[in-house]
Amino acid sequence: ADNNVGILRLAAVRSWAVAASSSGETESCELLDGVAHRGPITSMDMAMNRSIIVTASRQECSVRVWNYKACKGEVSSRFPGEEPVGVALHPLGYLVAVAFTDKIRFMQVLVDGLRPYRDIPTRAVRLLRFSSGGHLLAAAQ
Repeated sequence: ADNNVGILRLAAVRSWAVAASSSGETESCELLDGVAHRGPITSMDMAMNRSIIVTASRQECSVRVWNYKACKGEVSSRFPGEEPVGVALHPLGYLVAVAFTDKIRFMQVLVDGLRPYRDIPTRAVRLLRFSSGGHLLAAAQ
């Protein structure tokens, strides 16, 4: 079964965010070649308090953090040999949980990249979600 979410077009997210704001102005946004995922997006989440989105591509074995207001990719991390199957972004946007087939890895979102913080061994977790306060993480198959 193919559980891919689809291909994220940052321009569409940008247009949606601007349309949802009080100004109502729309701007176009083009991604530079090499910034976007090369395969389908497996999982995606959005921070409540920052204008960032995190995406994971199982085919590409990577996680990327996007700033939809600045219309650019902020940071990315590749995991050779490990396929990220799910992601969750903390409401503040400074911590991301990435589900792999055998573990959940917490990573800090820094200016220069994603830094591994802690690994928790698990099996077959595919869905992750932080609580709205950010103090709990739900994990499901």
